[in-house]
Amino acid sequence: MNISQLRYRTTVILSAFTLKRFFNLVNNQIEYLQKKSILSSYPRSVSLELNNYCNLKCESCPTHINTSKRAKRHITIDELNIILEKLKGFNYNLSIGGNGEVTIVPKIEEYVELARKKNMFVFADTNFNCSKKVVYKLFKAGINMVNISLDGTTEKTYSTYRKGGSFKTVFSNLLYLIDLKKKHKSIFPQVRWQFIINKYNEHEVEKAKQLAKQLKTVELRLNLPFVPGGDNFVFSENKRIVNKISEKFLPLSEKFRIKGNIDLLTCYQPFSELQILCNGDIVPCCRLREKNIIAGNIFKSELEDIWNNNIFQYFRKQLKNQGNSPDCLNCLKNMNKYLKNKNNPD
Repeated sequence: MNISQLRYRTTVILSAFTLKRFFNLVNNQIEYLQKKSILSSYPRSVSLELNNYCNLKCESCPTHINTSKRAKRHITIDELNIILEKLKGFNYNLSIGGNGEVTIVPKIEEYVELARKKNMFVFADTNFNCSKKVVYKLFKAGINMVNISLDGTTEKTYSTYRKGGSFKTVFSNLLYLIDLKKKHKSIFPQVRWQFIINKYNEHEVEKAKQLAKQLKTVELRLNLPFVPGGDNFVFSENKRIVNKISEKFLPLSEKFRIKGNIDLLTCYQPFSELQILCNGDIVPCCRLREKNIIAGNIFKSELEDIWNNNIFQYFRKQLKNQGNSPDCLNCLKNMNKYLKNKNNPD
């Protein structure tokens, strides 16, 4: 865990502290370290796919590629209320994102307000291609953190990947949000600038660092290349698409390529994080959104009946045994292949 991650987790705990959550957090951490398959603790955080449609057409995104067979929709306010009631106050934070863009959900501020009334730390992943009116509403609703995807420092490099997006719009919204915080003397939302490095923007990394330093209150998160194709990279039926995308976006510089092996034992999701899709389905891992490995549905069952069912137990056992699950192995195998040689076929 680096300093940035420690700072973030400390902020979450302090911002949404209750004794109930704290004791559950401690118990959950112990059970995670012990790699128990049946847990007495509840998930400490919730990742909610608020919607599964987007206003951009990023080339490697499964939403744009449309590999998903799920109907396009968004969680309703009433459905969110049901979800929050079923969580029973064990969870510190609610992360809204997934395979969609949250700023285009109608009345997004009402979702944030509802979660904040439950004293949850609300975190949003966004491409921030929205109006300043939406930015203001999110701020007034009390959102705690925004992770803004801005992959470049110029319009040309940014739009190479973020098809349909505008660097000018996103950067202007970023500055506007900073001004709102200053004007209202607010520490929230915390602002994270996510810069995913690819071969079209790697020459702008130093400039991004300088810009972030000038902005002062913005944390720059330089992400090494994500696995192209998102969820699709895990699965053999999409290798042709993924290999093509890999060639197009893989950074040229070796210093911007992920090195080393990936340890599946560091995966915490089946132990600590609840992954809820926009139709209420629950999956044991964020990379299984399109794999139809459904552990249950939050609208049809109670959390207690899902959290320790056979599917969750299965994935926890596989992680304890260093990933003997075919799904875990495929994830590790394909990731390592991507790291070692993007053109290496099966």
